[in-house]
Amino acid sequence: MYDEGKLTKSEYLSGVFVILFAGHETTIGLISNTLALLTSSGGLSDDKYDFELLRKISTPVVFAVPRTANVEQRIGEILLLKGDRVFVSLLDTLNFSSDNGSECNSRSELVFGHGMHYCIGAELARMEHRVAINSLVESRIKIPAQDWSWTLSIGAIHSVDHVHANCGGQ
Repeated sequence: MYDEGKLTKSEYLSGVFVILFAGHETTIGLISNTLALLTSSGGLSDDKYDFELLRKISTPVVFAVPRTANVEQRIGEILLLKGDRVFVSLLDTLNFSSDNGSECNSRSELVFGHGMHYCIGAELARMEHRVAINSLVESRIKIPAQDWSWTLSIGAIHSVDHVHANCGGQ
């Protein structure tokens, strides 16, 4: 039961989990998923990438952190009662209004949360994503087309298991 100003054991453990693992796992997943997407569609190039679109398409997050409804509310055809546990699925949320994906509407903004639950590392994750991909492009590293091996880590992070790259050696 909720006690004003005190966390339950479950809430405490959930917070620790998010702080310790979410940023690391999701950023690695985002970068590797973006590499898989870009190399599967022609390879890395000097093109200027739309990183917000890449983040929406390549997001490794399958579910948001579970939440508890604090009031009765209706979402579409679903009635949530106060106290109901909710898992927000972030799969199959992209809606493209153009063939090339340049116009994309997505609920994947929930990946970083909202309001008081907004991720304190969101801007860092965005920066790491841009820096990693741009650094790989500038280094001219060769990432050959490959059969990507996927993993589901920590039960909710969908990402590439490993990436083969040629750093200039033979």
